[in-house]
Amino acid sequence: MKKVLLILVMLFPLGMLSNIIVINSNQGKMPVFCKTPNMVLEVLSSKRYTPLTDESRFPLLADQFYFPMGVFSVGDILILSGLGCFFLLLPILVFEK
Repeated sequence: MKKVLLILVMLFPLGMLSNIIVINSNQGKMPVFCKTPNMVLEVLSSKRYTPLTDESRFPLLADQFYFPMGVFSVGDILILSGLGCFFLLLPILVFEK
Protein backbone atom coordinates (compact mmCIF):
# COMPACT_ATOMS: atom_id res chain seq x y z
CA MET A 1 0.00 0.00 0.00
CA LYS A 2 2.86 2.37 0.73
CA LYS A 3 4.19 1.92 -2.81
CA VAL A 4 0.80 2.80 -4.25
CA LEU A 5 0.64 5.95 -2.12
CA LEU A 6 4.13 6.93 -3.19
CA ILE A 7 3.23 6.54 -6.86
CA LEU A 8 0.01 8.53 -6.45
CA VAL A 9 1.72 11.29 -4.46
CA MET A 10 4.24 11.64 -7.32
CA LEU A 11 1.36 13.12 -9.32
CA PHE A 12 1.85 16.35 -7.34
CA PRO A 13 5.48 17.05 -8.37
CA LEU A 14 4.73 15.95 -11.95
CA GLY A 15 1.94 18.52 -12.07
CA MET A 16 4.21 21.20 -10.65
CA LEU A 17 6.88 20.35 -13.19
CA SER A 18 4.46 20.50 -16.12
CA ASN A 19 3.18 23.91 -14.98
CA ILE A 20 6.74 25.20 -14.55
CA ILE A 21 7.67 23.98 -18.05
CA VAL A 22 4.71 25.66 -19.78
CA ILE A 23 5.02 28.92 -17.83
CA ASN A 24 8.77 29.25 -18.31
CA SER A 25 8.43 28.43 -22.01
CA ASN A 26 5.85 31.18 -22.52
CA GLN A 27 7.65 34.22 -21.08
CA GLY A 28 6.52 33.60 -17.53
CA LYS A 29 2.81 33.38 -18.28
CA MET A 30 0.38 30.47 -18.37
CA PRO A 31 -1.39 30.19 -21.75
CA VAL A 32 -5.18 29.92 -21.44
CA PHE A 33 -7.59 28.61 -24.08
CA CYS A 34 -10.17 31.38 -24.40
CA LYS A 35 -13.71 30.49 -25.50
CA THR A 36 -15.04 34.03 -25.83
CA PRO A 37 -13.72 37.47 -26.85
CA ASN A 38 -14.47 38.73 -23.34
CA MET A 39 -12.25 36.02 -21.91
CA VAL A 40 -9.43 37.08 -24.25
CA LEU A 41 -9.69 40.63 -22.91
CA GLU A 42 -9.72 39.37 -19.34
CA VAL A 43 -6.65 37.19 -19.93
CA LEU A 44 -4.79 40.01 -21.72
CA SER A 45 -5.31 42.29 -18.72
CA SER A 46 -3.70 39.69 -16.42
CA LYS A 47 -0.02 39.64 -15.49
CA ARG A 48 -0.05 35.86 -14.96
CA TYR A 49 -1.84 34.60 -18.06
CA THR A 50 -1.70 34.92 -21.84
CA PRO A 51 -4.15 33.69 -24.50
CA LEU A 52 -3.28 30.34 -26.05
CA THR A 53 -2.20 30.91 -29.66
CA ASP A 54 -0.44 28.98 -32.42
CA GLU A 55 2.81 30.49 -31.15
CA SER A 56 2.35 29.21 -27.57
CA ARG A 57 4.86 26.59 -26.56
CA PHE A 58 3.68 23.29 -25.03
CA PRO A 59 -0.03 23.96 -25.75
CA LEU A 60 -1.08 20.58 -24.34
CA LEU A 61 0.08 21.77 -20.91
CA ALA A 62 -1.87 25.06 -21.06
CA ASP A 63 -5.04 25.90 -19.14
CA GLN A 64 -7.67 24.39 -21.43
CA PHE A 65 -9.98 22.17 -19.38
CA TYR A 66 -13.16 23.96 -18.34
CA PHE A 67 -14.82 23.04 -15.05
CA PRO A 68 -17.46 24.99 -13.10
CA MET A 69 -14.79 26.40 -10.79
CA GLY A 70 -12.43 27.58 -13.54
CA VAL A 71 -10.02 26.61 -16.29
CA PHE A 72 -7.37 24.01 -15.47
CA SER A 73 -4.23 22.61 -17.04
CA VAL A 74 -2.92 19.06 -17.08
CA GLY A 75 -0.52 20.16 -14.33
CA ASP A 76 -3.35 21.50 -12.18
CA ILE A 77 -5.26 18.24 -12.51
CA LEU A 78 -2.15 16.22 -11.59
CA ILE A 79 -1.50 18.45 -8.57
CA LEU A 80 -5.08 18.15 -7.32
CA SER A 81 -5.10 14.39 -7.94
CA GLY A 82 -1.85 13.93 -6.05
CA LEU A 83 -3.09 15.96 -3.09
CA GLY A 84 -6.46 14.21 -3.09
CA CYS A 85 -4.85 10.75 -3.15
CA PHE A 86 -2.48 11.72 -0.37
CA PHE A 87 -5.22 12.96 1.95
CA LEU A 88 -7.60 10.11 1.11
CA LEU A 89 -4.98 7.42 1.67
CA LEU A 90 -3.21 8.99 4.66
CA PRO A 91 -5.63 7.53 7.24
CA ILE A 92 -5.07 4.06 5.79
CA LEU A 93 -1.33 4.44 6.24
CA VAL A 94 -1.63 5.87 9.74
CA PHE A 95 -3.90 3.09 10.99
CA GLU A 96 -2.26 0.27 8.99
CA LYS A 97 -0.52 -2.26 11.20
